[in-house]
Amino acid sequence: MRSNFFAYCCLAVAILFATNISAERNKFPVEIDYSRTLAQMIAAGKYYAANVSIDDRFFHIQGEGKKKVVLEIVRFHWAISGDEARSLIQKRGLQPARLEHLLAFGAAYPLEQKKYSIVALGTVWKSGKDKFTAFLYYGVKLRWLRLNWGVDEWEADFAFLAIGREEQN
Repeated sequence: MRSNFFAYCCLAVAILFATNISAERNKFPVEIDYSRTLAQMIAAGKYYAANVSIDDRFFHIQGEGKKKVVLEIVRFHWAISGDEARSLIQKRGLQPARLEHLLAFGAAYPLEQKKYSIVALGTVWKSGKDKFTAFLYYGVKLRWLRLNWGVDEWEADFAFLAIGREEQN
């Protein structure tokens, strides 16, 4: 009986966090330069290392010219599936950021990934049943561009990059 009560309390707290994540949203204006190649976008971030599978074989950047975008960091504070995170982000009137947004963000705000790993759920490479998603990581005092291998589950300490507003040029 007590374990059910505890479970309901945990669920209530999770719902409160989910419905009031605005306190954990920070806005970051960036400019996406679509004339750059994916390799150039990665190089602009000056990462210690980038996963070798984050390349044109599996990830395709689509767009033209330059676009100004306001990105937001969204945190949930509990382990969450990628599908659930996408749904909650969209319920806030935002869209999950794509790889090009993550790379522009990493280049413009390199210190942010020291606070938490940052995921771009808007670009997913699917291979069979596996899903691969790029994220910014900080470890052993170095900045990394990594790839989540095969699972779409994220621990509570991950943050998600979202597109708040795109400006038309």
